[in-house]
Amino acid sequence: MTQLPFTLYLHSYSLRFHLRHVPGFDALALIDFAADHGFDGVCLSANGPNYRDLGSMEPARFAQIRARLEQRGLLCDLDTSGTDPDHLRTLLGVAQAVGAQKLRTY
Repeated sequence: MTQLPFTLYLHSYSLRFHLRHVPGFDALALIDFAADHGFDGVCLSANGPNYRDLGSMEPARFAQIRARLEQRGLLCDLDTSGTDPDHLRTLLGVAQAVGAQKLRTY
């Protein structure tokens, strides 16, 4: 297979209905899906209650996500909304905990 000159991420928004309505499909299943389909990484939304697609605000959950990313060899970015410095500082900590290389805001 030819190596592409870019990395290809699967954004959790692409499977938002799976994440909300398919029992058992969560961030870990999304990571597995991305790895199984040849993606280089995932972008997870960390907005709203329980940081939306992360599924929890607990450090143990962040550790699970990080471990799965490492196990599957995937990169990760997080996204959030807002530019409040306290919010961004908090989310930078979450990004570090899950092993995300970037935090995007809009």
